Formats: sequence, C-alpha cells, structure tokens
Amino acid sequence: FGAIDPDNHDPIYAFKDYTNHIKTCSRCDKLNVEEAHTDDGTGKCTLCRGTIIDKTALNAAIATAKPIYDANNTDGTYVTESFNEFKAVYERVTAANPTTQDKVNSLTAELTTAINTLRKTTLTYKFDEKVGNTTTVKENSTASYGEVKEFTATGGDVEKWEIVTENGTDQPVTTTYIKTGENTISLVITRNVQVIAHIAENSTSQQKITKVVFRGRNNAVVAIRYIEANASLATAGVPIPTIPFYHADAWDKTEVIGLENGGEITVRAQYTFNGAETDKCGIHFTDFEGGVKQFNYDSLVKLNGTSTYYGMYEDEAKTKLLTYFETDEFYAPHNPNIYVYALDSVPPTATVGVTGSYSRTDVDAGYRYAVFNCKFYVPEGATVLEWGIKATAGGQTRTFKSDTKSKLNEYSFRIKFAQNTSMTSVDAQAYIIYELDGTKTTVLSNNTVTQDF
Repeated sequence: FGAIDPDNHDPIYAFKDYTNHIKTCSRCDKLNVEEAHTDDGTGKCTLCRGTIIDKTALNAAIATAKPIYDANNTDGTYVTESFNEFKAVYERVTAANPTTQDKVNSLTAELTTAINTLRKTTLTYKFDEKVGNTTTVKENSTASYGEVKEFTATGGDVEKWEIVTENGTDQPVTTTYIKTGENTISLVITRNVQVIAHIAENSTSQQKITKVVFRGRNNAVVAIRYIEANASLATAGVPIPTIPFYHADAWDKTEVIGLENGGEITVRAQYTFNGAETDKCGIHFTDFEGGVKQFNYDSLVKLNGTSTYYGMYEDEAKTKLLTYFETDEFYAPHNPNIYVYALDSVPPTATVGVTGSYSRTDVDAGYRYAVFNCKFYVPEGATVLEWGIKATAGGQTRTFKSDTKSKLNEYSFRIKFAQNTSMTSVDAQAYIIYELDGTKTTVLSNNTVTQDF
C-alpha cells in the first residue's frame, strides 16, 4: 500500500508483467492505471514487489560458461577463432547491467548460443552398418575440426545414410537422413557425429536382384527397393513426398517388373505446381527474352550464359548483393524477383545470402514454420565447414547449423514454432564457415530477412 494520493485514492499495486503493474484504489473502482515498474535494485518493483527482472536463466548460462572462460583454452580444446568469439560474448554479457527482462533474455540467448557453437579442435566420429536390427561397428575414432572423412559401406547396397550429430549443451541431437543410394559418402567433421549406413536386407541375398530407385523432385532419392527377376512391385506402396507449392500426382510407373539379369530401374514422382503467382520467382537476366522469365519455386534455372561466374542481387542496380555463384544454373528461391548478372572476373570474396523465404502452417502437427532459402559461394580451393542461419525471434537469437546442401551450394532451413505462439515473425541471416590455406573464416549474409508466419 502507498500513501493517499492527491485524488484521495488509496492505491494498490498488482503485478501485470515484467514491464508494468496495475494501480487501483482500495476505496473505489474509479482508478485503474497501468504503470511502469520502479526497480528497487534487487530486481523487484518498489511498489508492487513483483519480480521485474528474472536472471535465473542468465545466471545459469554464466555458470556454465565461466569454467570454459577461466580455462582460457590453454589446452587447445577449442578452435582458436571459435574460442575468441565465445570469449568476446562472455565478457560483453557479464559486463552488461540489463534493466529490462527483454535485455536479460537477449543476453541469455546470446551467451547460450556462444556456448553451443564453440567448435572443438578434436571431435569423435563413429561409423556403423545396420542390417535390420543388427548393427556392426566399422570405425570409432577422432578427427580434427573441419577434417573430411569418407565412409564406405561394404555389407551390401545402402538404402539410406543416417547422420546423428551433437548440437550443443542444451540442444538435442540432430538426425538427418540422406537417401543417395550410393555406398560411399564424404562428410566434413564439425561436430561429434555417428554415421549409420542402412543396408538393404535382401541386396546381397540373390544374384539377380533388380534395384528400384524412387526419385522425387529435383532427382532426390526417396526410397530404394529390391525385387527378384520377373517379380512385380506396385509403386503405390511408396509414398510420394509432399513438397511445398506442389501437388504430388503419381509415380511415372504404376508397376515395375524385376529384370532377368538384375540391374536398376528408376521410378520418378510426377508433380504439378499449385502455388499462386506470388509463389513464382521472376529471374531478371539480360539473355532472357524481355529481360525476365518466371520460374516455379524450386525449379531449375538454366541461364545458358557464356560466363563462368555470376552475381545474384536483390535489386536491378546491383547495390544489394546476395551471393556470387559458379556455373550458369541454380534453383529458383521463393522470392518475387532476383537479378542475375554475368561477371567479367573471378569473384573477389566468399559470399552467402538469404535468397528467399516463406511460411507454412501444419494444423495437424500444431506447428508454424518459417523457411529460408540460402545460397553461398567460396573461392576455388576452399572447404566449406559449416553453413546455416542466425535467427532472432521474441528478442532471442540462436545459431542453427544445417546438415545438408545441394551440389549448387544451396540449402533451405526450416524453423518451427508452436501454433499458439505469441511470436509472429522471425529474422534470419545466413552464414558459412570455410577454410582456405589453413585459415578459417566466418561470413554472414549482407541481408537480414524477416519472415512473418
């Protein structure tokens, strides 16, 4: 309770949120005012006594980070560049004196991200082959950060590769499935990882087995099946993947018959674009008739140009560079307009850009999604170690690593939110980390894209 005010009210203060409280009168119902808290120096309001700054999560993050900071990387546990980035964040966060909960939340997210993105100098990797419920350990060893390892399955034909990576101290592992149909894959080791080759159970049981490869949009392997000679396989038993802005029609073959001498049969998914005109991308390029051509989202764009290198821009004046790229083809991002120009010389620097974005809602699953299309370029001889996005939503910023990319150095990243979330948008920058001549460099996109959802 406070003193009687000039209007002869006897005020009562009730906590509303971290920013304000409600002031009412104990004697009448004429006073109802929302006021800002006044901090008593301990994180509580002098009037309503509510907690206005909760530093529990921030203090926990600092407690986790402090031993790492104090050790000062003297044993070389972390890549020098990575530790220096973490150190700068730790010093900035611990020196701050946040006066609002939003600032506390922002600092907490910044420090948590710095902890989770620390890159270890030495990482572990494990390689297994799995047939049915039987797993055979092929290799269990360590590698330097950024080292490229090749994994070859020898137990039979691979149906899919499973990549299980460690994400950080407060994040679950990420599991990625790669359905290449190849028995060998290469992986840049940037996190502790387990690689599992799933072997088809009947791939070595018969001498004349036909391998049936189901391919989805843009030639991606969806599934692999094996059938004996003259045996029949109905393709309807394999689901066609759902693709944003496309209707899955059917496989191009309703049935396949095993070949007499074995071999391989390819079955392709048929799609019809069902997006709106606004889901198409206008590619502006001088060699196109009229200077511009419309492409359905995720369609292959072939410039048929004569240059080796190109620049991709947000604007016709070439003031907003997205990225450079090599070769004259790419996949259309979700962006109304992209401007492409041929270059006369080799691009001077590595680049990465958010080339497009869109949102989706899955009512059944209860999620909303913000999806960002990204593309990057690195100089000849460079090895890309990491790629992903830095996303900010609700005042918190997190770094997300992506695990897959196309041969054209393109990737899309999807962030999901609960359908009932109070947040309505997310901001994202793309980033890459690459190594050239022994030096590791981090590049952020010039643009930050805001996606409503």
